[in-house]
Amino acid sequence: MLDSLLESLINNFKNLDYPIHLIYHEDISHSESYKILFSKYKNYIHLHTRETFFLNKLSLLRPLNLLWYLKFSWIRSYYDNFKNILDSILYDSKVRYILLSTDDQIFYKKKNISKNIFDIINKNPKSYSYRLNVNDYFDDEHQIRDTYEIKVNKIEHEKILEWNSSKIKSNNLWSYNFNVDGTIYECNSLYNLISPFIYNMPTTLESIGLWESRFRKYYWKCMSDTNRSMIGVQANNIQTTNDTPQANFDLNLLSKLYMEGYNIDYEKYDINEKKYIFVPKFIPLKKNGKVYYLTEDGKLS
Repeated sequence: MLDSLLESLINNFKNLDYPIHLIYHEDISHSESYKILFSKYKNYIHLHTRETFFLNKLSLLRPLNLLWYLKFSWIRSYYDNFKNILDSILYDSKVRYILLSTDDQIFYKKKNISKNIFDIINKNPKSYSYRLNVNDYFDDEHQIRDTYEIKVNKIEHEKILEWNSSKIKSNNLWSYNFNVDGTIYECNSLYNLISPFIYNMPTTLESIGLWESRFRKYYWKCMSDTNRSMIGVQANNIQTTNDTPQANFDLNLLSKLYMEGYNIDYEKYDINEKKYIFVPKFIPLKKNGKVYYLTEDGKLS
């Protein structure tokens, strides 16, 4: 899955600066496939390895951190240096913007964000973010309602959606002013948001970041264009902290096929633009110029 994210980023995201910072948790069972991937993209990525780390208990003197520590059992049961790595990336960044993403995302369309969008963010970096995984014609639970007061503005040749997430009371993507997938933030503002609070993985970063951003009034001015270019592929949800719709493809089998020279052909996914969440019925794989299709029961045809 990570290979298709990196390949699609490099091929389709025209605003990309290098290196791509890759924070990964070493898994001995997949060590050989990681070696292949790291060698393939060695000129594009900067690796950061997650390791067991002790939570600084002094951080719990901050009242909100004590609340998060008590609320999220995952932080009490396991802690590593994920926070230290991400905080350091932001603090030391030589570029002004960052795109957060987990490894199940892909850029399935070409995207070049207008300079005018960044100019808007620059006026108030604490308030603005820009999303790449949204369109204006979902027909699922994320369908736009008249009460959302979403504005449509034209910038150059693109239609841009703009909305105030704090005014939307529905429990869906339009009310979420912080997430870790497919959203661009200004680096300093993101560092100022996340550096004070504790988190130990993308899930707690997103969950706690959402509450902190609401309490402290970050990123309530949301923007996106109407032509989604990035999407999550819910092939298998290895984390059990969130109940997300998903397929049940065998990740060990995918790792084995990857070592045999198969790569995900993300351009062959059958993506329904009217749905926010994409649960694949098959995974397209390419090898030696041919395309194959893997089903959930492990059959390759």
